[in-house]
Amino acid sequence: MKKLVVILVVAMFFFMCSTVFAQTKTEKGQIELGGNASLSVNSFSLDGNHDETITTFSLLPRVGYFVMNKLEIEPQLIIQSVTISPEGGDSHTQAIYGGILSVSYNFESASNLIPFVFGGIGFLGNSFTGATDLKTSLILPSVGGGLKIFISEKGVLRTEAFYQRTTNSFGEDKLTDSGFGISFGFSVFLK
Repeated sequence: MKKLVVILVVAMFFFMCSTVFAQTKTEKGQIELGGNASLSVNSFSLDGNHDETITTFSLLPRVGYFVMNKLEIEPQLIIQSVTISPEGGDSHTQAIYGGILSVSYNFESASNLIPFVFGGIGFLGNSFTGATDLKTSLILPSVGGGLKIFISEKGVLRTEAFYQRTTNSFGEDKLTDSGFGISFGFSVFLK
């Protein structure tokens, strides 16, 4: 019984601390710095024959500013390197850069968990070895939702699920790309 009481007291202490972490984080004037990085390797085959491999490295830094309580504007940079390696051919690398301007609404709670929803638009510039006349890609929309988990007073683990539609994908005129994704990152609250 003593162990149960000690465990409950410790759990209550951590719950109270986590409540303190989240209570004032989404107020007007707060700044959130963060982002994520990802690496993906996709292998394509047709009828069992290996066709090509596409390797993508993404760096996605962001800064958020709360313009009013719970409402955050989040510009995000997009820096990607895409390497296409066809079977039996030369590899080609494409640099993709751009940004997304998102607005998010944070549902502040009495715990260290803050769910949020967001929506945004953006653009991507494309640079491909040996290619000319590439179009600018437009991201419209980028929408989703996620969860911010305070692991300390200022440190946050962030996960989100999103849908993104891109026109002129990879700089190709009239090529549209739609997809769902999951993202994980880390943020620091400065105030």
